[in-house]
Amino acid sequence: MDGAVAVLRKFLPWFAAAVFAGAIVLVVRALREHGVDAVGDALAGIPASHLLAAAGLAAASYLTLTFVDFAALRSTGVPLPWPRAALGSFVALSVGHVAGLAVLSSGTLRYRVYSAYGVSEGNVARAILFCAATVAVGLLTLAGAGALAGPGRTAAFLGLDVEVVVPLAVLALLVVVGHLVAAARVRRPLRLRSFELPLPSGRFALLQLGLGTLNFALVAGILYRLLGDSVDVGFVAFASFYAAANAASILSHVPGGLGVLEALVLAVASGPETLGALVAFRVVYYFVPFAIGGLVFLIWSRGSRRAEEDADPEVTTSGHRRPPRPSTEPPT
Repeated sequence: MDGAVAVLRKFLPWFAAAVFAGAIVLVVRALREHGVDAVGDALAGIPASHLLAAAGLAAASYLTLTFVDFAALRSTGVPLPWPRAALGSFVALSVGHVAGLAVLSSGTLRYRVYSAYGVSEGNVARAILFCAATVAVGLLTLAGAGALAGPGRTAAFLGLDVEVVVPLAVLALLVVVGHLVAAARVRRPLRLRSFELPLPSGRFALLQLGLGTLNFALVAGILYRLLGDSVDVGFVAFASFYAAANAASILSHVPGGLGVLEALVLAVASGPETLGALVAFRVVYYFVPFAIGGLVFLIWSRGSRRAEEDADPEVTTSGHRRPPRPSTEPPT
């Protein structure tokens, strides 16, 4: 088992690099085809009302995600107040979405924040897995339900046969149903060596379903709003496509799915307007929150270290204990 994990850890960066390189080639090819000036004009031509709507949807998405962390901590028996859970969630995800290997980077930031409030390492790990399951449930639900709501439109938009789309959608929803049934009926925790992972209760599994689906619907709404008339398809079919594309970008392990999501969207809606909307999407949902989250984390870290220093004068502002002062007593 350890050998397989070690091989996977070595393989993933190379896999991510290969996927990223291929995606960038496709994006650069689209830029050459349409011209940078045309893309710039399309970006500048996005109505201010669309940008404001996208910003509002982005804020709603990050707000939704704070409740995912809040529920994750509650499911592990940690009654951390919502403002502290919201801090850890926003900092971890706004930075983790851009930093790459989001499970690792966001997990490190979550541990830094939550451990400062007394949450144990094991409970932080369980909360992270709860959040990851929420992402999976949300993506599968949105992709499956969206495809089944309009299989013909979804299949036409993706360039696939209905006979392919419908079974995949049903399979996605069956996985979600299986998760809900397991959460309602299985009481024993899953064991991974010495680590125990309790399954969420039925109530928390329903929260995963609702919050995960809502979050990705909001994010899909950002891109859909920015694309405007570039996509001739209803929101439900587009949301189904976006969920599948987002899942592919997550599995690629490319930082923020950069290039992967763009290549998939360009495959179904090519044009300078699409490229302009994709640039705006990156700025609104990734880069602006990244700047805000990084600043919030720096301010919080500085305040946290000062609080530690005030509580224990032997702790420096860098969070390390001061070395013992040399004795001034003469030797006896």
